[in-house]
Amino acid sequence: MMRTPPQMHRAAVGNQHGVEGHMGEAMRFVARFIGFWLLVGACSALIVDGTRTIAASGLRLTSAGDALYALAPHMLEQAEMMVLIRWPELWNWVMLPLLSLPAFLLPGVLGLLLLALGQRPAHRPFRI
Repeated sequence: MMRTPPQMHRAAVGNQHGVEGHMGEAMRFVARFIGFWLLVGACSALIVDGTRTIAASGLRLTSAGDALYALAPHMLEQAEMMVLIRWPELWNWVMLPLLSLPAFLLPGVLGLLLLALGQRPAHRPFRI
């Protein structure tokens, strides 16, 4: 097959993104994938809280700590021990306030952040 001059140039130079472009695209895909599933988890937690609120005729929110303890009690206990041994201030000043937030808030914010980071760059047909 005979190559035309633009194809020959592209083959000689390589694409404009190179290996880093492919790696960047893969990382963006992973960020979008994880962000999507975190948003699914946040929506599920919000549905559970909404159902409990309707059933109780009052606002009922599950804290992130209660949700993590229900899902994996040993993991939460091990994380607490590890952090308390190395950085007790971190547990008291950072982790406890985060674990007291509503369960849908943490995965929701992280999911939105990862989706934003995983966006494809805007296509610019002309570069100046």
